[in-house]
Amino acid sequence: MDGSNVTTYAELKDFIQGGDGDLRRIGVSYGDVVAYGAPPGGSAAAAVAFLTVGSQTTAAPLAPNMTEPEVLDSLDQFNATHLILFEGFEMPGTVSKKHFESGKSSGKVVYIMPRSLENR
Repeated sequence: MDGSNVTTYAELKDFIQGGDGDLRRIGVSYGDVVAYGAPPGGSAAAAVAFLTVGSQTTAAPLAPNMTEPEVLDSLDQFNATHLILFEGFEMPGTVSKKHFESGKSSGKVVYIMPRSLENR
């Protein structure tokens, strides 16, 4: 464990409130259901993803091993208004941004949010 690679609570709070993790900057409003590609558990990225989405909205995490039909079904069941994917985290079953922009997926929107805290 690298002791110099840490994130403080204050840095996490700043990331979520007004920083890259502030979901208002991408049009998420109070009460929206946000589905997100969940990084594997037990990592700092998974914790930051959960805290970022769960502290600002109704979070609907999607498992990384879901197929595309399972993802689309989940988005419809959750009535998700947004889908967030994290840069550098691959979720093979998640349809591409092009697919969402073409309107082929029930009009859901994909946003790519940087994982700016992961490398700390």
